[in-house]
Amino acid sequence: MSPEIFDVVIVGGGPAGSTAATLLSRNGLSVALVDKAFFPRDKPCSEYQSPEAQRIFDKLGVLEKVLSANPAKLKGMRIWTDCGRFFQGDFSCDPNNEIFGLSLSRYVLDKILIDHARDTGATVIEGFTVKHLLINNDKIVGVEGYCENKRLTLSAKMVIGADGINSVVARRLGLRQQNHWLRKVGFVTHYENVAELGCYGEMFVGKSRYCGLSPLGNGLCNVAVVVDVSLAQTWNGDTERNFFAELNRYPALAERLKGARPVKPIKAVGPLAIASTTITSPGAILIGDAAFFLDPFTGEGMYTALANADLASHLLLKHWRNNGPEPEFYREYERERLKAFRTKWQVCSLIQLAIRYPMMMRFFANRLGNRKKLADILIGVTGDFRSPYEVLSPAWFARLLI
Repeated sequence: MSPEIFDVVIVGGGPAGSTAATLLSRNGLSVALVDKAFFPRDKPCSEYQSPEAQRIFDKLGVLEKVLSANPAKLKGMRIWTDCGRFFQGDFSCDPNNEIFGLSLSRYVLDKILIDHARDTGATVIEGFTVKHLLINNDKIVGVEGYCENKRLTLSAKMVIGADGINSVVARRLGLRQQNHWLRKVGFVTHYENVAELGCYGEMFVGKSRYCGLSPLGNGLCNVAVVVDVSLAQTWNGDTERNFFAELNRYPALAERLKGARPVKPIKAVGPLAIASTTITSPGAILIGDAAFFLDPFTGEGMYTALANADLASHLLLKHWRNNGPEPEFYREYERERLKAFRTKWQVCSLIQLAIRYPMMMRFFANRLGNRKKLADILIGVTGDFRSPYEVLSPAWFARLLI
């Protein structure tokens, strides 16, 4: 087929890709947004959006649509250790200043976002499988793939890889690398009739593993199991039996699931710790999980994807000229993205370190269980509306230890 020409081609129609498509198209660029799936579609994920994500939903103009889908509104997070001890952090203790996270199925949320991108002016092509990146004079100039068994070529002045942790764009550019220290795999399903399901996300932590509950509204709950890849490899394909065995490791969780039942098949996602050697190449950039993914223990990956798309779109529009972005765009995007997210990633890495060592996790749970204000700060940081420096400061650790 003859090539179609756009200013920007975005590969991946999830939250990051749809956000970038909306922001770029409504500012005058011609945008093609492609995805191999047809929407709506299920996506294994924690399905939690931290409080700060609502700011970006509002900027996009979809916040009312998201809220009208009846998501669960979460007041905070509750973290359990393997011995039954827990601490709770609230996003806000002020009834006059309510701060809450949202929990909404990706089946619903992603459809809202991609439809909004289409309504804004982006050309959305579903069922498109990218096979190759087009290169001219060492610069990416488009993508080639198949849609409805027909070859389709899309030429562009910029290609954005927003196609998740198994990004085709990152692999074709030779940028993908894995974090072997944090290699995990997640297994996700939905349950109904989970007992004592309130307005908190909950995590149950064991050695190098954890289980998570995230209420979804309408009587459903996201239930996830995350384990090291090395452990998952010993399951010998019997995912269901081992999934239930992991849930039963935690008596407080097992008791609440006695009268509950899964309502959809268990889906796997992983590895849950990847990065890229760089996130730019002439004519192409990576955003969202395609660029970096660090096993989001408390679900902060969704906000990172949205905020990364917002940042990339802002800088791309700032540097856009008739033939595409100025060379300075790539340097500024690398620099500003690192500045925006590096300290939060440091906090996430510290949390992952605690997960690896049960004694450390129990220590934190005991301390934070008796120091509610410190727990609120930590959960506020993971909720993206408090500065990571509040946790990384010597003062926070001193108050924790004394």
